[in-house]
Amino acid sequence: MSESERPRHEQGNLRALLRTLGDLGHDLLNVDWPGTPLGPMDGWPQSLQTAVRILVTSRFPMWMAWGPELTFL
Repeated sequence: MSESERPRHEQGNLRALLRTLGDLGHDLLNVDWPGTPLGPMDGWPQSLQTAVRILVTSRFPMWMAWGPELTFL
């Protein structure tokens, strides 16, 4: 199911998307985010959530660094 086909209430929910992504989503959901400079996933700004959505739904390998400490994703 493409992002545009997802129900509107799930389109902004990063956790819901990650649950559909198999091993990649499982790995990202199990990171100790509160122990990183990014903090808990639920507290991420919309811009970071959008960037992560782009990374995890791309067919191409990507990475990014976020925040003052350049945390890699």
